[in-house]
Amino acid sequence: MAQQYMVRVGGREYGPVVWETLRDWAVEGRLLPATEVRVVENQNWFAASTLERVFGEPEPERPATGSVPPPLPEVEAGPVTAGSILDATWNHYLRGIGTFFLLMVPVGLSGLLASFAGEFVEQGGEGFDRWDAAGCVLLVLSLALYAVAWPIAEGGIVLGTSDLAEGRPVRAQPLLARSLRHRRGLYSAAFLSWAIYSVWMLFGGGAIFVATLGLRERSGVLWLAVCAVIALLLVWQITRLFLRFLFRAQATVFQGIGGADAIRHSAELASENAGPFFRRPLWAAILIYLVWTVLMVVASLVTVIPLTALIFGTQLAGMQESGQTPSLEALDPSAIPLWPWKALSFVVQALIQTVLQAYPIVGCTLLYLSRRTPRSEPSITPEPAGESPGEREV
Repeated sequence: MAQQYMVRVGGREYGPVVWETLRDWAVEGRLLPATEVRVVENQNWFAASTLERVFGEPEPERPATGSVPPPLPEVEAGPVTAGSILDATWNHYLRGIGTFFLLMVPVGLSGLLASFAGEFVEQGGEGFDRWDAAGCVLLVLSLALYAVAWPIAEGGIVLGTSDLAEGRPVRAQPLLARSLRHRRGLYSAAFLSWAIYSVWMLFGGGAIFVATLGLRERSGVLWLAVCAVIALLLVWQITRLFLRFLFRAQATVFQGIGGADAIRHSAELASENAGPFFRRPLWAAILIYLVWTVLMVVASLVTVIPLTALIFGTQLAGMQESGQTPSLEALDPSAIPLWPWKALSFVVQALIQTVLQAYPIVGCTLLYLSRRTPRSEPSITPEPAGESPGEREV
């Protein structure tokens, strides 16, 4: 689906229209370089002159000085729905997938380190040996890398999505530099949300521990029932917090706030109940994450099944060479060597997560821009008249 734009003239909005229509209006003199336009899914208005595909070619003939350009044709604007957000999410994600992948490489590397950490701990024997020590070191490095990389990568993807929505190309290095300008707000909002998650996890774990001490010896059935209720309440609360924190990075980048203010701003948008349910932000965000979950599962199955078949096929061939009778019952998953098979599976899973991790961020950014007007730098400021893009630092 082609990108659609809205045009604002004299306080009235016209659209949605595709860029070819904008080009025709420019040629006819109906659309001037200073006319305000925006993407349908984005509430941020910008000058039409920044659309290179519309004004990038030799300028069309302009009306005489002092004359009023002909009126734009009336086109009814359609509402922003969950379906339109999902469609725009997919289009923008594919357009920026290479840049988003580069931004997410450190996050994917942290997941890869965590996988190796778990494997090293399993390789260890009784007691604390060198395998356990190596696993602990990798786990600490993984958590530290994730904590440092995620907020900045998330901010870069938010900015990149906004640029793509305005028809601009995106590159990883400028997005990273612009995201670093918001590092204080991004880190404070992210760390505060993680701290809240940790408190609730500790609270749930403590409740289960107390129930174990008081009920396990008396009644196993009652203990299981109490633990199940606590676990369900904990999952419900963590899910609720996750949905309320969805737009914290967007609030930081577009509103110039951080910490508790960004989380509060995110919660207000997530709890917005205006209009029918299929147009509410929370419903659209849930659909975005459902689609992302399906993509993750499908991508994992497509890669894991052939890899598993290759590993087990190698085991069966080894049995046949050693004179054993090959059989599926004789296959031992625990006998799969770390090098190269498990390491290869870890790398493949890390690549899948790195590629797809940006999808829900893109969707939530488009959803945010369809409901809130940015106050701080959402994208590159249009060049003043007579100044080329190369003369200005982004």
